[in-house]
Amino acid sequence: MPSPKDRVPQLVLTDGERIYLYRIVDRTLKAEWTYSAGSVGRVISVQLADLDGDGVLEVVANRYHPQQNIGLTSLILTTRDGKAAVVVQDLPQILLAVDASGDGVRKTLWAQRFTADGFFAKGHAERYALRGGALVLEGPVRVPSNFRATGATLSNVAGKGPRALAFIDEHNRLRIATEAEETWRSSTPVGGGGYLRVEVLTYPERSGRSYFYAIEPMPLAVDLDGDGIDEIVVPQNQTPGLLAVVFRGPAGFRLQSVNSGFEGTITGLGAVSGEGSPTLVVAVVRFSGVFKTTGETQIVMTAPE
Repeated sequence: MPSPKDRVPQLVLTDGERIYLYRIVDRTLKAEWTYSAGSVGRVISVQLADLDGDGVLEVVANRYHPQQNIGLTSLILTTRDGKAAVVVQDLPQILLAVDASGDGVRKTLWAQRFTADGFFAKGHAERYALRGGALVLEGPVRVPSNFRATGATLSNVAGKGPRALAFIDEHNRLRIATEAEETWRSSTPVGGGGYLRVEVLTYPERSGRSYFYAIEPMPLAVDLDGDGIDEIVVPQNQTPGLLAVVFRGPAGFRLQSVNSGFEGTITGLGAVSGEGSPTLVVAVVRFSGVFKTTGETQIVMTAPE
């Protein structure tokens, strides 16, 4: 995602314990900083956003620990003097940065309440603003009852009118909704393919019980063909290296599966716009072991046509 201040693309990654920020200069990654964030849980998602309008991108991170007295402790980081600095931390909500205006930069922050009963509070989302180093509640957001704040994006894929919400549901289906009204649902599965799950411990009985919830990769809203209408690109990690591209045609929405040729699990997607087709930035992990907890990460950039 390009920084609004200097237009240099930036990339954020996490291994669950640390958060890494890079600048992309001449198709090369230049390290900015590393932040250790895994002391009270595992980092389950990271995004870049300009929440305060100063042109410096913040990192929006969700972090989770299965221990009941810890749970969700999300945080927001920024860059000061070339180092990571905490803006706010230990938030008990799932944070999602979205591009509500369509100018290519995520400037709006949504939050979904975490609940031990289902992890994602049904039909709940609120809009916050970052002011003076603190989050200020601005109001509720209309979302479908099955909305999940991990694995979601806003786009203009629905055409004129309000920007559409695309998100991955509990059944690994991509759904597109406008103002809480669902307009389309994929018939084929998409998403992470189960590589990232969190455990929620509940105690309906003395011994307790564990429930597991998938944390999906963020879909990418990007105009691939230059017609001014976004396509939605999302991994289909049920088959390694497979990508789903959702577009709106004369007969409505269609999903096309594309074999990217990447050998591994696609854990993140980004795009850098320029002359011609955008450059896609893809994080591909070759997991080792049965539980897929460790592996080797490759960052792949496509060549624009």
